Amino acid sequence: MMSRSQNNPISGAIRWLGQSGPASPKHRNSWAHPVTACLLHYTLIVPSTIYVHDTAILRLISLFGGCDMGGQLDDGSSIGLLSSSSFSRCNAITTDDSATLNNIVTSNFLACYASILLLWRLATTGISAETGSSVYRRAVLYEYTWLCNSTLVMAAIAIRTCRPVLATSFCVAVSIDQLLWWVDLLGWLLSGLTTFPIGVMKYLTWPHTSWITRITSSHHLWTIPVTLHAARGMHWASYPLSVYVVTSHVLLSRWLTPFIVINASDKVEGEKKKASNIKDMQEETIPLPDKYLNVNLSHEVWKDIKFGFCQIQRDNPPTGVYLFRLLLRWNTFNL
Repeated sequence: MMSRSQNNPISGAIRWLGQSGPASPKHRNSWAHPVTACLLHYTLIVPSTIYVHDTAILRLISLFGGCDMGGQLDDGSSIGLLSSSSFSRCNAITTDDSATLNNIVTSNFLACYASILLLWRLATTGISAETGSSVYRRAVLYEYTWLCNSTLVMAAIAIRTCRPVLATSFCVAVSIDQLLWWVDLLGWLLSGLTTFPIGVMKYLTWPHTSWITRITSSHHLWTIPVTLHAARGMHWASYPLSVYVVTSHVLLSRWLTPFIVINASDKVEGEKKKASNIKDMQEETIPLPDKYLNVNLSHEVWKDIKFGFCQIQRDNPPTGVYLFRLLLRWNTFNL
């Protein structure tokens, strides 16, 4: 006899939404879960972050100074913040204002780039030997929920709707990673294109990282300066909002996205047969690698980062302990 929870369609839907490990067919063989996970991520992140900004963060600003609820700095200049009762209107916005025009252009650029990134990767990933099988293509949707990609989407929305603190809170959330990209880039250039001192960029050199992924990863180097220019600097309230941004992304990724997805394709079988012929019919598998996701570091510290003080899962802690350690360090380093 089936239990009541097993007969409950809501419970069943929640179980299905959660990631089920690397070997689950819903991750390997179907588009349904990757599409749903990506849509659910943004359906939750976009309105909830705007709500936290428009209520808690604006109230925090009004209580502790620096900007009143109408978006005026202490010196009387406007930074375009909305009151808590306003959801999407800019303050005294005119298309003749050069600053406003710059915001519109920047917002449109970020939105177009974010769209092209997704569509181009979906169109090209998984169709060549270098990028693997259709497992890799479906994984693009999981990877689109990385915080660096969410920053493009949310910065476009925030700049267009005159919410600079919302935009810069995402800059704070990705600041450690994107600053380390510059360290890796400079170290790689100075080493003669051989060494990444940190490792955050190293995945670009993995054999099965496509050239499209390499091209569409450039935003790690310019998202923060472009957004800060449009937002006219950083407000102190960006940090408390960034704590919510980081926490919500990590928890959603742990729930929705698997650590890796096992790549079981026809190409794997072909390589297995080829290897067995070469090795006198001994079975030797030379598969394409499994797709490493680990979105938003929700399962482990990125595997190319080898510094000892970053290894917070070396004692194989329970999920809750690992997530607590990760969020504590991530949010502390963002200060």
